[in-house]
Amino acid sequence: MRTLAPFLVLSFVLSACGGSSDDPPIVLPDAALPDASAFDAGAGDVDAGPRVALAIEPTGSIHVARLGHTATRLPSGRVLFVGGEDLGRVPTASIEEYDPETGAFEEVAMLPAARVNHTATLLADGRVLVAGGGASASNGVPAGTAVTESVVIYDPSTHDVIDAAAMAHARGHHGAILLSDGRVLVAGGAATPASGGGFAPVASIEIFDPEEGTWSEGGALAAPRAMLSLVEHDGAVLVIGGFAPTGAPHEIERIDTTTGAVSPGGRLAGPGRFFHATLRTRDDDVLVVGGLAPPVFLDVVEALGSSDEAFRALPELPSPRNSIALVETSAAVLAIGGFFFSPSTGGQSIEDVLALDPEGERFEVVGSIPLGRSGHTATVLASGDVLVAGGYTSVGMTDVALLVRAE
Repeated sequence: MRTLAPFLVLSFVLSACGGSSDDPPIVLPDAALPDASAFDAGAGDVDAGPRVALAIEPTGSIHVARLGHTATRLPSGRVLFVGGEDLGRVPTASIEEYDPETGAFEEVAMLPAARVNHTATLLADGRVLVAGGGASASNGVPAGTAVTESVVIYDPSTHDVIDAAAMAHARGHHGAILLSDGRVLVAGGAATPASGGGFAPVASIEIFDPEEGTWSEGGALAAPRAMLSLVEHDGAVLVIGGFAPTGAPHEIERIDTTTGAVSPGGRLAGPGRFFHATLRTRDDDVLVVGGLAPPVFLDVVEALGSSDEAFRALPELPSPRNSIALVETSAAVLAIGGFFFSPSTGGQSIEDVLALDPEGERFEVVGSIPLGRSGHTATVLASGDVLVAGGYTSVGMTDVALLVRAE
């Protein structure tokens, strides 16, 4: 774990994503991104030894460069991108799909209104539930403005976007997860405060029934929080990490998947955090990687095994970072990109691609992304390749998407 200068205790809200009140994070003056031809398809090839070999190559360009968006793999194998914002924190209504057969992006629809920091959940019937959303401050944390309770459903077979029943509580920067019975559980988030600035963390839990098209109230979180992650484990949904004006809670809460009732679930082995990455692996382990525990960028990695009673610390990352894209392919668990800030170096979009060594339980560098990437999404395709899209690089926003292949 690396500690930053004490002044960041007061200024982390402006530096967590490298931004300031005047300038968006890490945009360099008069800098321009190269076009896709500048990415040599072989330049990212790395021989990581006998365990993992990695190749990185460009694919199509997304029509609207964005971060704070969602990426959802559809039953057809295409990938759906909804909403998001630019580094000026201006949201978009654009909906695009990526076709892995052609490597091209197609703008297929528009939201009724632009939104960012929403959730998009694939339903059992192949449609996608898009819920809530709220504006970001200059550093990406909740701004407490333009928060919505509205919900739409996108139908990929027709490209139609239809209004659905609204949630009882407006929220953005929240979590959503598909339950085994086909319902969708939504928890936490940030709302507009009744008065004053900042944001109001949300405690409520709601459950959407796609057959009835209605929402029902669940329990309430003991520690209201935004920017949390939800993961299923041992028959319950775990609430991990998050952000509130009072700090980042380290307590874990368990949500009953039938009733929505909440109970204590222990705590993280390390500090509370947000901007972290969470993954449930094929072996039913839960990984929590990196993040921000103001004013500290974290290199910590934790795991909860299928038979474990509590999280345990794993070996640290090669360096601290947040905003990592964490995925699992048939070859390895990969941690792609991320972000780090220090007063001496400023904001950095990280180029590393890390692979988890299952024997040593340690993430090791196995490759690099040209110009780095942060605020991006990573989606595992049917081929096993990982589609990296959106976000920003060391020279600003990018529309260039990449394919990461691990063997």
